Amino acid sequence: MNKYTTDQIIQSLIFIIISNTVIDIANLWLGDYSMYLRILFYAWVLYLFIMLTNCTIRYSKSIVFIIVFHLYTALLVLSSSNIFYSFKQYLAVLLAFICYIISLNIFSSFDQLKKFKSIIIVLPILMIINSFVSNYFNLGITQYNAGFYSGSIETNKIYSASLSIVLWMVLLPHFSSKKKKIFSTVVILILSVIILLTMRRTGIIIVLLGITIYFVMHNKKSYPLFLAVISSIILFITYPIYKEILSSTIEARAHKVTMERGIEAEIRYKEILSVNNKIFSFSDPIYSLFGTELYNSRGTYNSHIHTFQFKRLLHSDYSTILHGSGLLGFLLYVMIFVSMYRDCSKLWRNEKKTIIVQELKTVFLIFFILAIVISIPGRMTAISFRTIIFSLLGATTGILYNNKYGQCLKQKHLL
Repeated sequence: MNKYTTDQIIQSLIFIIISNTVIDIANLWLGDYSMYLRILFYAWVLYLFIMLTNCTIRYSKSIVFIIVFHLYTALLVLSSSNIFYSFKQYLAVLLAFICYIISLNIFSSFDQLKKFKSIIIVLPILMIINSFVSNYFNLGITQYNAGFYSGSIETNKIYSASLSIVLWMVLLPHFSSKKKKIFSTVVILILSVIILLTMRRTGIIIVLLGITIYFVMHNKKSYPLFLAVISSIILFITYPIYKEILSSTIEARAHKVTMERGIEAEIRYKEILSVNNKIFSFSDPIYSLFGTELYNSRGTYNSHIHTFQFKRLLHSDYSTILHGSGLLGFLLYVMIFVSMYRDCSKLWRNEKKTIIVQELKTVFLIFFILAIVISIPGRMTAISFRTIIFSLLGATTGILYNNKYGQCLKQKHLL
């Protein structure tokens, strides 16, 4: 009998998600060592998975496209002018997708999905402690120079916190203890204030969009509406506590947006135009098909319509993949998400419309849509929030697989 169990791997996945947040917070001191720590943690979970499954995995088209895409991009990384840097970014993308493969093969019941409840308590607490310490000692940078310090938690690192709020709405009914429900609600509300104070557009959009999708998908509209109303009332009542900092942050943010002078001045929009111009002109067929400098785009995506600072990397996932891996790589990347949706949707469509199936469908669609939306501002190398998303997408699909096929599930050997 194998000494490793699925519960051990699930707990290890949850540990990775939490440790990613700890590493993000400690990035001020860890620097480049943060990636090495992550690699060790992910390698340990992958080792457990291989020992448990003997490299026998559930067959799905999404896994096939994930493997093909990463084999293809591995070859492209070798042609980078900075192989070490491109390889680190490659690993960040790969490791998040590995969590999808592991979750798809490990999760088999909704009770296992409930184990993610620990994330919506521990992760907000870590964020709250980080905010308190950062502002007490003035660590990191202030958001838009408005006086609120967030330490190392900036830009896409705040997205994990936003995802935990969305996950809280989904899993709150499954807390057995009333005290835990109240405590999780309190820390989530404090975390909501922190996200507001950072004024990160994407972080706020993740929360609002997640709540909207959950409201649309949920059978009982009164539950998500009740949570939204109560949360809004509490945030309104406590507004005087954080009014000053929020007002100054909004003012600073508004000034920045005004200075951008609309979408034409938005650099990410210009990036897309520039990459499109280069790729679809087919002036260099090799570049159009296979791209160049994957994950190392500094100074390589200028076109005759736009030029950029040399130190600036491409930000949106669309531009990063299209420029770095060409039309072939972009097609493979799109097919990963298309096949993820098809793999899961064909299962819930053929299932009886039970409460559990509807819950799984809701969870999948929430985080699938968020994955697509977040890809617009990027970045695909932000490992923390992508690990959460792909773990949940894999878990919901895996549970539906098991619900439909049980022990008769078709399997294929990976090696």
